[in-house]
Amino acid sequence: MTRRPLLILVFIVVYIFGIATPYLARYPLALIRPAISGVKEFSRQTSPDGVLDAVVIQDNPGAFSSYLYDLYLSSQRSESGGFIG
Repeated sequence: MTRRPLLILVFIVVYIFGIATPYLARYPLALIRPAISGVKEFSRQTSPDGVLDAVVIQDNPGAFSSYLYDLYLSSQRSESGGFIG
C-alpha cells in the first residue's frame, strides 16, 4: 500500500514534465543554433500611424507539441532581431 502514493506522485511528475517539455527544450536549442529551433517570422502588421510593427514569431518545438507563438513590437520594417518587447 505504501507504493501506491509514490506511484501516483511519479505519474503526476512525468505528466507535468511532458507538458513542460516544449518550453524546456525551446531555449537550449535556440542558444545552440537558431536554425535548429524552427523559429520563423509568421506575420507582421504595421500600426495605423506607421511607427511600429506587430511581429508574430512561430516556433516549432518538435513533434510532440503544437506551434508556439510570440508577439513582439518592433520599429517600422526593422529586421526580426530588433524587438522592443
